[in-house]
Amino acid sequence: MDLILRAMAKSKAEAAPNHNHVADEGHVIGFDRAPRLITRDTSVIELNPKTLEANRIIAWNKQDPRTPAFDILRTKVVRKMESRGWTTLAITSATEACGKTTVAINLAFSLAHQMPSEVVLVDFDLRRPQIGAYLGIESEEGLASFLEGRDPLETHMVAAGGAQLRAVISRGTRRNASELLVKAHIDQLIGNLPGERASRIGIFDLPPLLATDDALAILPRIDCALVVVGERMTRKGDISAALNLLSGTNLLGVVLNRSRAKLRAYY
Repeated sequence: MDLILRAMAKSKAEAAPNHNHVADEGHVIGFDRAPRLITRDTSVIELNPKTLEANRIIAWNKQDPRTPAFDILRTKVVRKMESRGWTTLAITSATEACGKTTVAINLAFSLAHQMPSEVVLVDFDLRRPQIGAYLGIESEEGLASFLEGRDPLETHMVAAGGAQLRAVISRGTRRNASELLVKAHIDQLIGNLPGERASRIGIFDLPPLLATDDALAILPRIDCALVVVGERMTRKGDISAALNLLSGTNLLGVVLNRSRAKLRAYY
């Protein structure tokens, strides 16, 4: 745990802002100009609470005693990002099974409850996409087919517990994920996320850092990152290796997930 605390202390000392932005939506046709973001505000999908609960998605429910943990994380993240003018956040982990996707979705819902503008949740884990399954939504095509130049990007406005956010999901498994994430036309999406709305925030679920080079391929385009570690799952050596890979990234901190500590209710 001392390594985690040192990592968080290091992140607080980061002073150089990164003004690169990642956009998540657009049309695949006409890459000679910046694509326009797709809006589907008239089609809102009400998510099934039972599906969300089964997948440990709880931040949409303000009555759940576990929600404050994500609200505290939200406040810390927003404070740091607003102070630097950042609008895009990557969620990753050192290794698999740490719960990074669960953290990404719950943080997105917590943000959606508070933010006056739109929160966009994007599944950049193209080899093992899970956001669609966790939310209980299906799509004919997803982000990968857009990056491959076959289809326009499909987005879903989803809602639960009074919170709404826009989800960009992926389908299938792409073994060439790292190549897709550095395609020339993906650069034309950068900058559209904050440009379409006055204050829009993007949450990007990335693959584990030590599994492939996919996360490293896309991280330079994202303002900052959080690293999720699993209690009694992530080894100290893996944490150290992951932090070394993030040496050029604006690291907001490390999130300890899957804690076995008993929850103490305050109210």
